[in-house]
Amino acid sequence: MILNEKMAELEERLSGLHDRIRLYQKIPPQNLEKEIQALAKERSLNRQELEKKLYSSKAEMVRALGSMYQEIQGVIRKGIKNLEEKAPGDGGDKDAEGKILLAEYALDFACQAADCSLQLSLEAMNAQLLQEQGKKK
Repeated sequence: MILNEKMAELEERLSGLHDRIRLYQKIPPQNLEKEIQALAKERSLNRQELEKKLYSSKAEMVRALGSMYQEIQGVIRKGIKNLEEKAPGDGGDKDAEGKILLAEYALDFACQAADCSLQLSLEAMNAQLLQEQGKKK
């Protein structure tokens, strides 16, 4: 089932995220800057790939998801800009503390997204089982 494949992909990415965070805590700042730039590029490519899938889909529901995704991305960009304007860092502890808070809540939001995907997956499996039972009768 496709959901199993997607869950395996998510598990692999989360495991890799955890490994990368542990690794990056041990590298010098100049190397960390390079990693930040590489990750930004990687995220951009992944976002473009997802957007291409969303907007080129023949399924109307998927295209609607693409529109929602675009709106959400705009809200996130605007929100981050607003946060940076409200609490500009001085390059010291305050800036680091703010970035840590943003990272912490981004991880919390990722957990919420994972919970949502689990619920949607269960609902999809249930719908499929009900559909199969209906065909058997």
